Amino acid sequence: MIAINTELLNKITILYIEDDDETRKNLVGESVKLFKKVYAETNGLDGLNTYKKNKDSIDVIVSDLHSSILSGSELLKEIRLIHKDIPFIFSTDHTELKHVLESIQHKTTECLTKPIDIKYLFERVSFVYEESFLKQKNFHQKEESQRYLDAVNKVAIVSKADLRGNITYANDIFCDIAQYQLEELIGKSHNIIRHPDTPSELFKKLWSDLKSGKTWQGKIKNRSKYGTTYYVNATISPIYDDLGKDIIEYIAIRFLTTNDELEKREFKKRVLANIQVNKKIHLEKVNHINILENKLKRYENVSGLEAVLKTERKKSATLVAQVNHYEKIITTLKNNHEKFIKSFNVKVRNTSDLSIVLTKENKKLAENLINIKDEMKNKKKDLRLANNRIDSQNKTIRDLRDVIDSLEKEAKNLKLNNFFDS
Repeated sequence: MIAINTELLNKITILYIEDDDETRKNLVGESVKLFKKVYAETNGLDGLNTYKKNKDSIDVIVSDLHSSILSGSELLKEIRLIHKDIPFIFSTDHTELKHVLESIQHKTTECLTKPIDIKYLFERVSFVYEESFLKQKNFHQKEESQRYLDAVNKVAIVSKADLRGNITYANDIFCDIAQYQLEELIGKSHNIIRHPDTPSELFKKLWSDLKSGKTWQGKIKNRSKYGTTYYVNATISPIYDDLGKDIIEYIAIRFLTTNDELEKREFKKRVLANIQVNKKIHLEKVNHINILENKLKRYENVSGLEAVLKTERKKSATLVAQVNHYEKIITTLKNNHEKFIKSFNVKVRNTSDLSIVLTKENKKLAENLINIKDEMKNKKKDLRLANNRIDSQNKTIRDLRDVIDSLEKEAKNLKLNNFFDS
């Protein structure tokens, strides 16, 4: 026996159609204590009118099969024209085959024999409502999933499989990449595209997750009909029945990962590593310049100071050239990345709404490029500061020259004055 879920009953609005006054009074009296709202009518016609006025709020209908004016089977027929799935429970003290067949034909949910045990009725109402709720929830989820699948179908490699892993559906992109005709795939195991290099442990983990109701994600190496190797980022999920209880099939959504894309990622890693090394060299150069600036104060030979500054300027110019070189590499990488995305978008037709899904990894690359640019700006700023210090030192040298020239003039004038005085 199913226990009464009082929390669930508090959410239910119920309609009773019962011509027996005492039975109706007892049902309503007990129901108002548990249900969200209770409607009660004495005949089928009034029951139909009440439902039409409140169809958006009534969740379950309980009716006498032999209600007056409009019989229970006629009422059910009219109700099904409005709502084909609302739970409808008959109560009857007769079991004529004709009425039973009519109720079955119009999809009655259950048929209970009078006199009705109220507790048992509440148990059945709780059960049929929960079952109906789960069906509707799953229906809406499937509708939403289908809309998502219709969109993803245009940009991803999509397939479905039965519980044994045999292919029951494959979209056009799947067929194009795998180089099979659809009729060659249907009914075949997904092993048809399995690459021999892929370890069996991966598939054991995959099937273990799926059978336990989990979604599996990972990268898989596949092989086409003609031996071409390709990599995919796959997301595989179970699909449940209308009640959401039992797994009935599996769906796999994959996005192609090309070798070219992998090479670009590796190249990007190398560029970043080189930039880190270059940053270290730059810091060493700046420290060296600071040391030289301190030594300049002790230098007496102005021409020697100019030579040192000239050498350091050359070294700084070399460092700037290296930074510019890596900026060009980064710009080229970004341009190639943008061309790849543009080319892919043209191929899969009008997929701008799903570019976020398709370019999740590429977005990370774009963010890293921004960080690299910020580092370049900081390096340029440091170089400008070094050049400013060098320019300041040049000014000091020019001032020293002016002082020397002034002293020489004074000395010369002093000699001339001494000469005339003598």
